[in-house]
Amino acid sequence: MSYSTWEGIADTPWWVYLIMLGFLNIGYLVTKPRFIFVKAELFTQTLAMAILIIGISYIFKFTWHNTGIIFGSMLAGFMLGWMQFYFGDIRAVKGKWIVHIPGSWVVFILMIAIIIAKYYFYGHRFFISLEELKQEKYYPTYLTLSGLAIGLFIGRVHYLLRVVRSGPYYEEK
Repeated sequence: MSYSTWEGIADTPWWVYLIMLGFLNIGYLVTKPRFIFVKAELFTQTLAMAILIIGISYIFKFTWHNTGIIFGSMLAGFMLGWMQFYFGDIRAVKGKWIVHIPGSWVVFILMIAIIIAKYYFYGHRFFISLEELKQEKYYPTYLTLSGLAIGLFIGRVHYLLRVVRSGPYYEEK
């Protein structure tokens, strides 16, 4: 690491490290198998998607081209979200709105990579201006990312509801 990286680490406020530790703790908790309540998860995810959709409608102009981008990426996101839960071996508890999710190290490793990339490549003062994001040249990128996020949500919800209704079911070993 260069001297500027060490300077960036030293100049970072203390509360940023608390936030990073919190994110790393969440990432570590995801490595362990757990049971989640489907209704609570659906409420949380629906609220997040509603905020995203309101933000999209506020920032972007809806033209045929932009609508095509968002719906195309929603379709890709739907397939990716469904396959993620399918190959993730998620199983429902029979007769209840609870699913068993096996642990995964992907989120934990991703969070460590993001923290390292932030300090090593960008420094601690890197931020994105909202006024820059409103430029039309960035529309396709952000519409694609937003559509992927919405599609991932819909695909995961579809798979969760299918699993709760018809299995596969979790069997305690």
